[in-house]
Amino acid sequence: DPDNAHFEHMVGAVKALGAERCFDATDCYIWCDYHSIPQCNEATKALAVSSIALFAACTSHFVACVPETPHVDTTLLCNQDTYLSRGWCRLEQWAFMLANGTDA
Repeated sequence: DPDNAHFEHMVGAVKALGAERCFDATDCYIWCDYHSIPQCNEATKALAVSSIALFAACTSHFVACVPETPHVDTTLLCNQDTYLSRGWCRLEQWAFMLANGTDA
Protein backbone atom coordinates (compact mmCIF):
# COMPACT_ATOMS: atom_id res chain seq x y z
CA ASP A 1 0.00 0.00 0.00
CA PRO A 2 2.50 2.62 -1.13
CA ASP A 3 -0.10 5.41 -0.94
CA ASN A 4 -1.21 4.49 2.61
CA ALA A 5 -4.84 4.16 1.49
CA HIS A 6 -5.40 1.15 3.75
CA PHE A 7 -3.59 2.73 6.68
CA GLU A 8 -5.74 5.85 6.54
CA HIS A 9 -8.87 3.67 6.37
CA MET A 10 -7.71 1.62 9.36
CA VAL A 11 -6.98 4.69 11.48
CA GLY A 12 -10.37 6.17 10.65
CA ALA A 13 -12.15 2.87 11.33
CA VAL A 14 -10.50 2.40 14.73
CA LYS A 15 -11.33 5.96 15.77
CA ALA A 16 -14.95 5.61 14.62
CA LEU A 17 -15.35 2.21 16.28
CA GLY A 18 -13.83 3.53 19.50
CA ALA A 19 -16.26 6.45 19.53
CA GLU A 20 -19.23 4.18 18.76
CA ARG A 21 -18.33 1.46 21.28
CA CYS A 22 -16.89 3.81 23.94
CA PHE A 23 -13.30 2.60 24.10
CA ASP A 24 -10.03 4.44 23.75
CA ALA A 25 -8.59 3.69 20.33
CA THR A 26 -5.08 3.85 21.80
CA ASP A 27 -5.92 0.85 24.03
CA CYS A 28 -6.60 -1.59 21.22
CA TYR A 29 -4.53 -4.05 19.23
CA ILE A 30 -4.93 -4.40 15.48
CA TRP A 31 -4.41 -7.61 13.55
CA CYS A 32 -3.68 -6.79 9.94
CA ASP A 33 -3.68 -9.94 7.84
CA TYR A 34 -1.02 -8.95 5.32
CA HIS A 35 1.45 -7.86 7.98
CA SER A 36 0.53 -10.63 10.41
CA ILE A 37 1.04 -13.44 7.92
CA PRO A 38 4.56 -14.24 6.70
CA GLN A 39 4.75 -13.43 2.99
CA CYS A 40 8.14 -14.90 1.98
CA ASN A 41 8.11 -18.48 3.27
CA GLU A 42 5.27 -20.42 1.60
CA ALA A 43 5.12 -23.16 4.25
CA THR A 44 4.89 -20.66 7.11
CA LYS A 45 2.45 -18.58 5.11
CA ALA A 46 0.19 -21.63 4.59
CA LEU A 47 0.22 -22.37 8.34
CA ALA A 48 -0.65 -18.77 9.15
CA VAL A 49 -3.45 -18.67 6.56
CA SER A 50 -4.86 -21.81 8.18
CA SER A 51 -5.18 -19.89 11.45
CA ILE A 52 -7.05 -16.87 10.04
CA ALA A 53 -10.42 -18.11 11.32
CA LEU A 54 -9.02 -18.45 14.84
CA PHE A 55 -7.69 -14.89 14.84
CA ALA A 56 -11.01 -13.53 13.58
CA ALA A 57 -13.00 -15.54 16.11
CA CYS A 58 -10.85 -14.30 19.02
CA THR A 59 -11.40 -10.61 18.34
CA SER A 60 -13.93 -8.39 20.05
CA HIS A 61 -14.39 -6.19 16.96
CA PHE A 62 -13.97 -6.90 13.25
CA VAL A 63 -13.54 -4.24 10.60
CA ALA A 64 -12.61 -4.93 6.98
CA CYS A 65 -10.80 -1.91 5.55
CA VAL A 66 -11.24 -2.16 1.81
CA PRO A 67 -10.72 1.21 0.17
CA GLU A 68 -10.94 1.38 -3.59
CA THR A 69 -7.30 1.30 -4.63
CA PRO A 70 -5.14 -0.36 -7.30
CA HIS A 71 -3.34 -3.57 -6.31
CA VAL A 72 0.35 -2.81 -5.83
CA ASP A 73 1.51 -5.76 -8.00
CA THR A 74 -1.21 -6.15 -10.65
CA THR A 75 -2.61 -2.58 -10.73
CA LEU A 76 -6.10 -4.16 -10.85
CA LEU A 77 -8.70 -2.29 -8.82
CA CYS A 78 -9.29 -3.69 -5.33
CA ASN A 79 -12.40 -2.78 -3.33
CA GLN A 80 -15.21 -4.23 -1.24
CA ASP A 81 -16.36 -6.44 -4.13
CA THR A 82 -12.93 -8.00 -4.64
CA TYR A 83 -12.58 -8.47 -0.86
CA LEU A 84 -15.92 -10.30 -0.72
CA SER A 85 -14.95 -12.49 -3.68
CA ARG A 86 -12.08 -14.14 -1.77
CA GLY A 87 -12.89 -17.24 0.25
CA TRP A 88 -10.55 -16.51 3.17
CA CYS A 89 -12.06 -13.04 3.51
CA ARG A 90 -15.51 -14.54 3.87
CA LEU A 91 -14.03 -17.06 6.31
CA GLU A 92 -12.80 -14.16 8.48
CA GLN A 93 -16.29 -12.68 8.59
CA TRP A 94 -18.06 -15.97 9.31
CA ALA A 95 -15.59 -16.94 12.04
CA PHE A 96 -16.10 -13.60 13.75
CA MET A 97 -19.89 -13.77 13.46
CA LEU A 98 -20.06 -17.37 14.73
CA ALA A 99 -17.97 -16.48 17.77
CA ASN A 100 -19.48 -13.06 18.50
CA GLY A 101 -22.89 -12.90 16.85
CA THR A 102 -24.02 -10.58 14.10
CA ASP A 103 -24.60 -7.56 16.37
CA ALA A 104 -21.01 -7.42 17.69
